[in-house]
Amino acid sequence: MPAYRAVDNYVYQSVRNFLRRRHKVQSRGTIRFSDEVVFGELGVLRLRRVHLGPRS
Repeated sequence: MPAYRAVDNYVYQSVRNFLRRRHKVQSRGTIRFSDEVVFGELGVLRLRRVHLGPRS
């Protein structure tokens, strides 16, 4: 769903920006805090992968 994708992108950008500030990374942080790191190693939930129940 496009709405889930938009929320996932917003969450990724927000978490990455938080980590950039916390670790004082000067670049955008896309390499150090990649999609795989945020949604994988850090365990942030990705809505596109959540099954909420049977489809109507």
